[in-house]
Order: sequence, then structure tokens, then C-alpha cells
Amino acid sequence: MVIRLRVTSVNSMSRCLISLGQKKALRSTEAFVHPSGEYPNICYEVCFSSNCRSKSPIFSFFQKSRHRLVQIVVNMKNLKKKFVCLLLFLIFVTVAVYGQYDWKLSKDKDGIRVYESEVKNSNLKSIKVECVLPGTYDKLMAILNDVSRHKEWVFHSKNSNILKRNSSKDFYYYTETSMPWPMSNRDAVVHLMMNRDSLNRFLKITATGVPNFIAEKSGKVRVPRSSVSWYVTMPSSTSISIVYTFEADPGGSMPAWLVNMFADKGPYESFKKLSTLLKG
Repeated sequence: MVIRLRVTSVNSMSRCLISLGQKKALRSTEAFVHPSGEYPNICYEVCFSSNCRSKSPIFSFFQKSRHRLVQIVVNMKNLKKKFVCLLLFLIFVTVAVYGQYDWKLSKDKDGIRVYESEVKNSNLKSIKVECVLPGTYDKLMAILNDVSRHKEWVFHSKNSNILKRNSSKDFYYYTETSMPWPMSNRDAVVHLMMNRDSLNRFLKITATGVPNFIAEKSGKVRVPRSSVSWYVTMPSSTSISIVYTFEADPGGSMPAWLVNMFADKGPYESFKKLSTLLKG
């Protein structure tokens, strides 16, 4: 270990060594002093051999400081690796989520914009709705909570009822959708969850199909897969901005081309009626 000290003479250096606990080392070959010049007030190098052990607080300070510096460097390297991994993960997720959709405007009426997108490995289209409606978070949450009245605004909903309620923001419900003859009605079990930001910046809602939650009912086709998400913000104190996405497989033998033909009608009609309820 090498310590550089600025002193005025070799005698001063000797006193420094003694204060460092190296009095014994000074008399032996374990430490030696090299003057770096012939003039006073100059630097000297103090070299300690590896087997020189000092109990001096000052010497211990140098040892601990070196150890802490090494730890800081190692921690910074690990933090850098973690940051790079996190950045790569976020890039991957962004590409995975947004890269699979190619939204194309299908309907734009009454301030309600309906988009459609092809979905990889599926013949059925995904739907996205964007709109700004009158209302608040509380009003929207109250309407979604009133499951028995979903038939008043959800397109072709015949009936709905609660199956299990964990809270006002987390519940399971059953819903039946009317289909034109000769097709059979579809039914589904949905797990709906609402997450309201504590700072009121947004409201997130998910509604995921859980087809095996209850037994299938005779004469109806159980929807095998459905996924709905809402992202709601409040641009003003009296309006809500909604981004709604929907994917589902209606099940049965219904051809995909027929489902896609009317894919934008249901969402448009539902949000138009929802707007009316929110005004009330």
C-alpha cells in the first residue's frame, strides 16, 4: 500500500509514520521512505509491505475507504446491468403490445371512433373505441357495478347477474347475449376489476372471460375467450376520455367473416347508450 504525504523533512515524515502506528515498521524493513526532491515542503511516498498490520485509526481509515470505493464501483456496475436489462425488457414489451395491432378507423360518428385491427393467428378482428363522454369516474363505476342494468346499454345483452362479489371494484358476473335466428345465444362469465389511481389521474378496468367458473347452460354457447380493457382519464371535471379495447371468440360454428362484418356496430351502439346514461 502507498500513501503520499506532504511534509517538510524526513523527521516530519518519521513523526507521521509513528502517528500511523508504524514506529516498529520504521525501525524494520517493512516500511521505507523515498524523498521525491531535495527541498522542504515536498512529497514523500510511504510504502507498506503486505504483512504490515496497523491498528492505527488513520491507517484503518485508508483501508476501509479503499474497500468502500471498490464496493461502490461494483454496485454501480451491477446497477448499470440491471438498468440495461430493464430497458431491453420495456422495449420488448412495447413492441409486443403495440406491434401486434394495426388499427384502422371503421366508424366515426357522434364523437365515437371505432377502430378494427387484424390479429395474428386469428381470423377475428380486435376492436378499439375512443371517445370523450360526459361524466366522471364515479358515474362510470356505478354503471358498471349495476350489472342487472347492463342490458339497458350493452349491445344485445339479454340479462346479466352477479355471481360473486369480492368488492365494488372486483366481481364476477354472468351475461347472456341475444343472437339472431338460427344462431344460439352466447353466454359468458366475466371477471371485472377496476383500479382507480390514488391521485385521480386514471381509471383502469379489465373484464376477462372465465368460461369454467360455472357449468355451461343448455341451449347456449359459452364464449370461450374474451378480453376487455378500459383506460379512462378525466380531461375536465365533467368529462371522461375512454380508450376501450375488446377481443373475443364467440365460440360455436359462427363464421369469422360474419362476426367481422358487424364488429363495429355493437361497440358504437353500446357507447352511444352509455353516453346517455352518464348524462343522467
